[in-house]
Amino acid sequence: MIDKAERKRIEEEWAKYKYCIMERSYKFYKEISKSLSHSNISYEQFIGQINQFMSIKTDKSQILNTIYHVWGYFKKIASEEEKKQVLILINKYKNNQCSEREIKTLLYQYALKYNVTYLINSYYFNK
Repeated sequence: MIDKAERKRIEEEWAKYKYCIMERSYKFYKEISKSLSHSNISYEQFIGQINQFMSIKTDKSQILNTIYHVWGYFKKIASEEEKKQVLILINKYKNNQCSEREIKTLLYQYALKYNVTYLINSYYFNK
C-alpha cells in the first residue's frame, strides 16, 4: 500500500500528463485512470505506464477528441469571437489547413486569460 504523500505525487503528475496521454489514445487514458483508482500502484509503476504511452504516436482523431475535451474548459466562458476562432481552427485542422500547434497555442492563450491553472500546469501545451 502506498502512503498519502506518494498518492498525492502520483495524482499531481497525472494532472500534468493526462491530456498528453489522451491525445495518443483515449483507451490508454482510461486505462491509467482506472489503474489510479486502485491505490496500490506505485509512483515508479505509474511513471512506467506514462513513459510507455508517451512513446505512442499521436493520431488525428485522438488529437481532435482531446482538443474538444480541453476546449470544454472554456466553452461556457469564452466570448462568441473566441468560440468562433476555435471552431475555425478546428475546421482548418480537420482539412489539413493548420497545425495542431496553432490550436494548442490558442487554447493556451485562453488558459492564461481565464486563469485555468489546471491546464496551465499541464504538459499538454508543451509536448
